[in-house]
Amino acid sequence: MPAPITNTPFVSPIPSGSTIAAAPGVSSGPSFLDLLQQTVERGGAMQTEADLAVMQALSGEDVTQVEVMAAVKKADLALRMMLQVRNKMLDAYNEIQQIRF
Repeated sequence: MPAPITNTPFVSPIPSGSTIAAAPGVSSGPSFLDLLQQTVERGGAMQTEADLAVMQALSGEDVTQVEVMAAVKKADLALRMMLQVRNKMLDAYNEIQQIRF
């Protein structure tokens, strides 16, 4: 027979003496703009690596097909990710524009 259900008090995962809010205007990490710029730069670098791998394979250098396909796939995934982020940002922007004050 299962144990009976009893009322247990809610236990907060946050200690009672701690504070959560950060000081206004103080950021603890990189800004959203910095993250976007880094992502675009990494995507561009992946595209450059993929182009280089394809050129090396076509010129007969010592590059396997697996390496070429992996580089191309990474670049493709990075581009798709950037497109999804752009689409979500445009959706959010359009939604904010529709807000009436």
